[in-house]
Amino acid sequence: MVLESIDSVNHGAGGSNVVPLRPVAEHKQQARGGVVKADLEDGYLRLSNTLVDALCRTKLSDRESRVVFAVIRRTYGYCKATDWVSYSQIEEMTDIDTDNVSRVIGGLLKRNVLIKDGRKIGVNPTVSSWTDKPAKAKTVNSDSKNSLSILTVKPVNSDSETVYSDSKNCLDRPPQKKDINTKEIQKISSSNIADAMANTQIKPDAAIQTPNGKLWGTQDDLTCAEYIFNKVLIVNPTAKQPNWPDWANQVRLMRVQDKRTHHDICKLFKFANTDSFWASNVLCPKTLRKQWDKLNAKLLARSSHEANTATDTANPARYEHSTARVFRELRQMAKQLEHSADHHSGGNTIDADYEPVQP
Repeated sequence: MVLESIDSVNHGAGGSNVVPLRPVAEHKQQARGGVVKADLEDGYLRLSNTLVDALCRTKLSDRESRVVFAVIRRTYGYCKATDWVSYSQIEEMTDIDTDNVSRVIGGLLKRNVLIKDGRKIGVNPTVSSWTDKPAKAKTVNSDSKNSLSILTVKPVNSDSETVYSDSKNCLDRPPQKKDINTKEIQKISSSNIADAMANTQIKPDAAIQTPNGKLWGTQDDLTCAEYIFNKVLIVNPTAKQPNWPDWANQVRLMRVQDKRTHHDICKLFKFANTDSFWASNVLCPKTLRKQWDKLNAKLLARSSHEANTATDTANPARYEHSTARVFRELRQMAKQLEHSADHHSGGNTIDADYEPVQP
C-alpha cells in the first residue's frame, strides 16, 4: 500500500482519487501463485501526516492494527470520513472472525481511536483524544508481605497459529504455539482476601463442610456416612468416592430434623443393603432418608415375622392338630391313673403309645 501524505484530509475534493481495486479474492489467488506487487494502478488513498504519526505512536495489538487499517481502507479509500463497514467485510480483509472483530472494535471505540456515527464507523481524526491501554503493574514491592498473587489462566483465542512477543528478552526464543495459555497475574491485598472470606461460614462443630458452610456434618455424621459408603462398596465395588460434605449433611439432617440416631441410620441402611430390591436402589444417605418410611415398615414386618417363627419353634404345641391334642391329653390322663389307682386284672387301659392317624 502506497500512502500519499498530505497535511490534512480533504473530504470535499471534487472527483474521486480512487482507482477501483482488484477484489481481495484476486489478490489471494495471485498470492498462491507467486509474488504480489503493490502498484498505484491498483488505487491509492490520501492520509494526513498527523494521522499516520499518531498510528505510529499508538500501541495497538496485531488485531487492532489490522482492524484499523481495514476501516481506513473502507473509508478513506473511498474519500469518506465514516462509512457503514460490516463485520463480515472486515473479516474478509483481515481473516479475523466476526466475534473477535466485534470485540476489537468495541475496545477501539472506548479508546477513541475509532468513532461511530449511527451505523457508520471511521477513524477518529482528533488524534489528541486517543487513549492508550491502561498500564499493568509489572513489579511487586518486596515489603508487601500481606499480599497474595493469584494466577488466572485464560486460553489464547488467536486467529493465527503463532503468538509472538515484543519483549527484547524473547528475541532469541522460538515463537510460542497457539495452544500455550496466556497467564495473567493479579495482585490481591490482604483486605481483598478478607472481603472474599466474608461469605465463608465456619461451623464450630463441623468435621467437614463446604466453603460457604451450607453443607456440613460432625465427626459422628461423617463416620456414619463412611459406614454407608463401605456398605455401598459391597453392592458396587467400583463406586466413586462420594461428596463427603453432602453425605455428612444428609446424615446430620436425619439426625437433627428427623430425630434419628446414628444407630437407627446404620441399622436401616444395613437392612436395605441386604434386601434383594432395595440394595441397588438405596445407595446414599439422601435416598435412605427419602425412602425411610417404606424401608422401616418392611424392616418391622420382617422382625415381627422372625419373632413369630422363633415362638413357634419354642412352642410346637401351639399349632397342634385338635385330634392329636385330644389323644395326647388322654395319654396324660392314663399315666396319672396308673400312678393314682390300683390296677386289677382284666382292666381296660389306654395305650399310651397310640398315635392318631392325621386326617
